[in-house]
Amino acid sequence: MQNTMILGTGRSGTSMVTACFRNTGLFFGDQLIKATPANPFGYYESQDINGLNNKIIFRLLYPRGTYRLRRFLYPSTHYDWRAFWAVLPYAARAVRVQPDERALIEQLCANQPFCFKDPRFSATLSTWKPYLPENTRFLIVFRCPFRTVDSMLRDAQESYDPHLAFKRPALLQTWIRTYTRLLRWAENDPRFLLVDSDQILAGEGHSELESFVECELDFTQIDPNVRRSKKTVTENNRLETKAGRLHRLLQSVARQHLGERADRNGVIATS
Repeated sequence: MQNTMILGTGRSGTSMVTACFRNTGLFFGDQLIKATPANPFGYYESQDINGLNNKIIFRLLYPRGTYRLRRFLYPSTHYDWRAFWAVLPYAARAVRVQPDERALIEQLCANQPFCFKDPRFSATLSTWKPYLPENTRFLIVFRCPFRTVDSMLRDAQESYDPHLAFKRPALLQTWIRTYTRLLRWAENDPRFLLVDSDQILAGEGHSELESFVECELDFTQIDPNVRRSKKTVTENNRLETKAGRLHRLLQSVARQHLGERADRNGVIATS
């Protein structure tokens, strides 16, 4: 059973995939966010982890002395802490953590085996990495960018009061930058596995995923009928074309990863 970090944007199927770990005995963190109508699987996210990652993102967005310029630098969502799950700073460097923050990370990582999930890890993983055990695996979850962004926009209206002022082009650009970064991190690194959440919904890749994390997962809660986003895939401008192209690349890499994992399982089974 391997320590696992779940990576990917919000509303990409990360909660559904993480829910498959619910009966493994893995540690998800303390003070988990409760399920909501927008996320019936449950979030499997720790408020402690989310809060720490918000602080790291704030430091990445606003180096010392620049917060007063925020209205000239970013849209309003970049200084609304509630929206930091959908904010990706241009820099993904490691930042210096305070002693109490370091103690929290070390305390969390001491609860092994663990499974930590937060969309903010796409921005903060470099800060966490020095404290993660060597056997940690990284699971990158994605789905169609247009359905993801549609779901993010709906969530911003339905789950927050006042509403989050998200704009579709900005969210689509964040999706592109997030998965471009995650693809770069995963390149030639066997600790990373790409998973298309639509494949998991369709019943594909289950044994390969179990092989990757080295434990038996529970897929019984997966129900394609809970999918709320029905948006039709469109590529009507340059940004949407770029997102569609990246999505197809992610699908290709995910198929390659699952194929390699299936071949490895076959070798083990016949040896």
